Amino acid sequence: MAPALFLTLMFGQAPQIEGGEGARIERIRKAVERPAAIETVRAPDRGDRPVFRVTVKGWKIKRPLWQDDSVVPLYVRPTLPPTHFEFMQQVTPEYFRSSVLYPGLAHTPDGAVMIGIPMVPVVEALASVTKAFKRKLAEQAAREEVRQALGELLACRAAPARPGC
Repeated sequence: MAPALFLTLMFGQAPQIEGGEGARIERIRKAVERPAAIETVRAPDRGDRPVFRVTVKGWKIKRPLWQDDSVVPLYVRPTLPPTHFEFMQQVTPEYFRSSVLYPGLAHTPDGAVMIGIPMVPVVEALASVTKAFKRKLAEQAAREEVRQALGELLACRAAPARPGC
């Protein structure tokens, strides 16, 4: 008896599907008949395809992120945030602290200090020198090729009956 009562109440509260659908369809028709809120300008050579343009605004990095502009040397200034630096001081054994807290330095067992060299600028310098050298060689080869072609052209003009002219 309870399930029958439950089903009767459930079907009695169900919305009318036909009336709801008709209202939705009518609302959609009205929305389609209205003029568009945004009108796109179409290029004459594109036909009916819409043209989308995007403007991206943002900041551009002027220098490499790894370049250090500070006048304080790395062995004086920790590279970690203060809280992390303090944590690392507490959990790192004394023997390894210098290499962990100041990556540019290393202490040897006899107490000597070794200073690390940042390799990224060295590799960048080598790459730029190599690139400039390759460009210079390519320019020289192109000049020599033009010089030979000009020499052949002048030789052909001087003796037009020569073979290959």
